[in-house]
Formats: sequence, C-alpha cells, structure tokens
Amino acid sequence: MSDDLLLTTDGSEYWTQTLTRDSLQLYWDSTDRWYRQFIMAILQPLEPASVFDIGCGAGTTLRMVRDIWPTCDIAGCDIAPQAVSFAQDHLPGARILRGSALDVLRMLPARSYEVCLSVYMLAYISPEEFPAALAELRRVASRYVVMAETMIFGDQVHGGII
Repeated sequence: MSDDLLLTTDGSEYWTQTLTRDSLQLYWDSTDRWYRQFIMAILQPLEPASVFDIGCGAGTTLRMVRDIWPTCDIAGCDIAPQAVSFAQDHLPGARILRGSALDVLRMLPARSYEVCLSVYMLAYISPEEFPAALAELRRVASRYVVMAETMIFGDQVHGGII
C-alpha cells in the first residue's frame, strides 16, 4: 500500500482499497468487542429514540442498537462506498449516508438525533478540522454524544469511552 493513499483529502481511496466484503462481514460479526458492550451499557438507561453513528463502517454498532431498541431511528455515515453498501444491505430502513464525517454532519439539521456516536473515528479527522467535528457532533445531538476513541499519551496508545 502506498503512503500516498493515507494522504488523500478524504481517505476514501485508502478505505476503498482496504475494505473487502469478508473484512466487513468480520466487522459485522464482532459484537463482542469490549467497547461495543460498554457503549451498549452506557446507552441502556438512555433508551434513545434515535442514534447517528459517525463512521459507522459495516453498521455493527447500529445493529446492536436496533437489536435492543427495534423502534429506534438509526442512521450513520461512512466514507467507504463498500461499507455504506454493506450497512445498507444489512440494516433495512436505516439511513446510511456516504461522505466524510464532517461533510455529512454539516448537512444534518441541528438536534436531529438524540445520540451521536463516534466509535474509533475521530482519529481520521485532521487536526485542523477536529474542533469543527466535535462542535458538529454536539450540534446534531439533541441529548448526548458518546465517543469510544483511541487516545495517545506520549508513546502509549489507550482506548477510552467519553
């Protein structure tokens, strides 16, 4: 893989060449990951009526939300066309949009989803766009923003839920 792929403006070329149907299926089946279980535990008392997942990939977290709350309005976005197609095929009735996280968030109305999720996605936002992405997440969420993100402190990488 060329380093140039990592430098594309929106990253779509990198993800188009990286994701396969098999890798998306593995992602779809990975409901036992600790961070997904923790997110579900956080969402449980909130009983959200609507959830938007920024960078939803195959839609695994949205699937878990739908399994617990079948009437919840679920939606998400991803930059990779094959991930969007996979999520659309596996989550009938869900609104799955293709585009960069910031572009999609900017087109959504304010307070349009009770909960906005970001699961290991903000690392793909440029430092210059990071404040705008956080502001847009908060603008789109009517109640909560839940983030499971990788954090780097010095030379150590940590996962965390905010």
